[in-house]
This record gives sequence, C-alpha cells and structure tokens, in this order.
Amino acid sequence: MFKESGRVRILTHTPEIQRLIGVAARLVTTQEGVHSLWKTSLDDDSNRRLAHRLVTMGHLSVIEHAVVTLSFENVSLFVEQFVIQFRLASYTVKSRRYVDFASSGFYMPESVRRSGFAEHYRTHAEWLFDCYSRLQEMGVPREDARFVLPYCLRSNFLCTMNLRELCHLIARTFSSPWSQYEEIRGLGASLRDQVIEVAPFLENTGLLDSPGENQSGEPNVYADSIFSYDLQKAPESGEAEVELISHSPDPDHLVMTAVAAQLRSEGLFQSGPKQMSVSDLVSLAKRDRWARNLEHAVFTFAVRGLSLAALTHLTRHRMQSLCVPDLGRVDLTARFVVPQSIRSLSKAEELYSSAARAARRMQHRMSLSGVSERDRVYLSICGNLVDVVFSMNARELIHFVALRTCNRAQWEIRKVAEDVLALAKSVAPCIFEGIGPSCVTLGYCPEGKLSCGRLVEMVEKYGGQANHRGKKPSS
Repeated sequence: MFKESGRVRILTHTPEIQRLIGVAARLVTTQEGVHSLWKTSLDDDSNRRLAHRLVTMGHLSVIEHAVVTLSFENVSLFVEQFVIQFRLASYTVKSRRYVDFASSGFYMPESVRRSGFAEHYRTHAEWLFDCYSRLQEMGVPREDARFVLPYCLRSNFLCTMNLRELCHLIARTFSSPWSQYEEIRGLGASLRDQVIEVAPFLENTGLLDSPGENQSGEPNVYADSIFSYDLQKAPESGEAEVELISHSPDPDHLVMTAVAAQLRSEGLFQSGPKQMSVSDLVSLAKRDRWARNLEHAVFTFAVRGLSLAALTHLTRHRMQSLCVPDLGRVDLTARFVVPQSIRSLSKAEELYSSAARAARRMQHRMSLSGVSERDRVYLSICGNLVDVVFSMNARELIHFVALRTCNRAQWEIRKVAEDVLALAKSVAPCIFEGIGPSCVTLGYCPEGKLSCGRLVEMVEKYGGQANHRGKKPSS
C-alpha cells in the first residue's frame, strides 16, 4: 500500500514563453502591432533579459499570458487541499465519490521514518484502508465509506494556471507554515526547477522564493493554544452548522440601486409613476445582461464542523475568500461526522467510530514518539471536522447554490448550501427568490440521463418554473 513520494510534472505549457512575454512587454511602448512584434521578437537572449528586467521591477501582469498545466501524481490529500486553495487556476480531481481508492496507497512523512514510528504508521494506515473496503462490503456507499480514509491518501489531479499564479504557489511552498511539510517543500523545489527550465528569465528574480516577511520566522502566536490529546474524552460526532456572520447592508436595496444607476446611465430608466419596484430591478440583475450588479452584495458565513472530505467541495469554488485554519495546529481528531448510511448500520457505525477514536490515539502516540507536530495531520481521517469562514458575492453565491443544492451533490455540502441559501434569503429575499439547484433556475435539468427525475419537486421546494417537461430546450 505504501508508495514512494508523489511527484508533480509540467504536462503542457504555452510555447515560446519568453518570446510571448517579450512581445507583450514591447507592445506597451512601441507603435508596432502584435503580429509585427511577434515576427521581429526572435532573439531569445533579448527576450529573456527584457522579461527578467520586468519581473525584477515588479511588472508581473505580462507573465500572466503564459499558461502551465501541471500533473500531480500520487500526492497526499493534504497536498491537494494546499494546491486547490490557489484560486486563479482550474482543477480536475479524481473523484473519491465514484472511484474506488482501496489500492491507491498512502504517503509517509520522513519525520515518521526518523522517529521509528514507521511500522505503526503503516499498519494503522493499512487498517483504515481495510475499514474502507469493509464499509463498502456492508453496503455503505463509496462516497460515505471514504470518510474513514486517512489524509495521507494518494491523490491525482490536473491543475492549470497562469505563470504568475504558479510562481506564487511555488513561493508559498517555501514559506511558513507550508515549508515545514517536507512533502510540500519537495514538490515546490521540483516545480521551481521545471519552471526555470521552460521560463529561464525567472531565475534569480526572487519571484520563486519565500516572501521576505516569512524568512525570519513567524511570530509565535500559538504559544498558549497548542492542543493536547485528551484520551479520556472520546471524539465527538457532529455535523456542520452554518452562521451568517456578516453581509452588505440591505443587499436587495444595494443591488437595486446599482441596477437603477446602470439603467439611468444607459438612458433606459426614467423616474416617475411607472418606476420599477425593488423586486423588478433585482430580478433584472439575475439575468446575464445586468448580473455583475449582484457582485456588489457580499455575504460572509462561518461553517463549524465541515469534514475534510467536504472541505474540498467548498475550496474548489474560485470566486470567494475562504479561510481555513492551519491544519497542523488544529485538533482535527476531536470531532467527526457520521453519515446516515453508516449510522443506520450498527456494525458499520461501530467500525467507523472505532476508526475515529483510533485516529486520536495514533496522533497522541505520534506526539510521544517525536513525530513532527505538523506531520500528525496525515493520520487524521477524512471524516474529521474543521471550522472555516468564507465570503462570496451574491452572484457567486447563486452559482454555489445551483451546484451544491442539486440532489447529485455530496450530501454534506448540499446541507451546507441549503443552510447558506436560507440564511442569505432571510436578509436578501429579492436576490434569492426562486434560487435553488440548476434545474430550478434553468427550468430543466442539465444532467441529462443522470438527472434525479425530481424536477417538479425541486421547483415546488425552491420556486421557479419548469418548462418542456423538464427537458433542455432544443436549439
């Protein structure tokens, strides 16, 4: 089951990166057009010097024209969570809801080997994979059985981002706290070498190094908050609780005012007896033509008790501000979620609960054995819970709700999305009127043959209007 360290490779990239950036740089200060510059910007050394000078001066927008696709192979789930926090990127991840991960293998930190704890670590990780298989044999769906898998589980995914964001990612691997994880630091070093090979002008620019403020070490703000494992207290089971902790004042009025201002500037809105209502104006904002006005209204939520498995479903949303605690400083093993499919089978619940308790004992044993404090996160299980805070504007929130309240969405994130919608609707009833899964807003199910077949029920639950008997309109 154990495999050697995972790796990251540049799968594809924009061809002739230095030439492209040289063209972009010259375009700003010359009379020539792009095609003319492309034909004349053939000197690679000249392009490299120009690109290097721009980067060292801090003019980084030009390097965003270059795009790189990365292949992450057999890295841990912990690395996956680290990488997908970089929002200016696109990701495709092997689904743990549908693919059987029984033989995927797991990562072992070097600090575990040095401590002499390797055999205990290996035995426990393999036992968790066995629990995963046994839960499925008992009839537990794969998407719920995965909650027992450890955070050292191997993951494979594709990632595409522009060169500027990639440089930012690499620099973060060498800064605190991520540099304290050997796996992340090693992947960063490999990426840095590969990036310099395809974009030599980046060498010695400092763009691929740790940000200056972290080089002298971060303040020890955690001195009084280091947790200890209370083995007399069993980990508690729970589920996510959502709280709306802040929002733009009077979101409906804010969006209405923005739409009205835009209509006036376009000469389409006249004041008087026939003036449109707040509801009418906000409804316009929910159409593509005026949808950007929804972005003025912002909502901030706290989610207490989101599983590590469900966390990835939230993190993947690009247009948000998401704050996840330092997982190396959080007692993840104190709480865990219990899916209904496991709760309904006494033997499955007993096995799963024993795995949650064992995760706590193992992390305690790791601490006694001298394993790095941060590396203990690898033996947390995917069902362990974490608290997060996120902010989305109304436009992105509608998109989030459309995807995550769908009956095909993972049940835990679906419950979070339903709670988020209810809370947002309580303060912005016009904005979120008729908002729900995609079938509600579209009037048909976009999932085709994978549809749950409950369109009418969803329309009745969330509002909206079905058309064409739930079928996508023909073009």
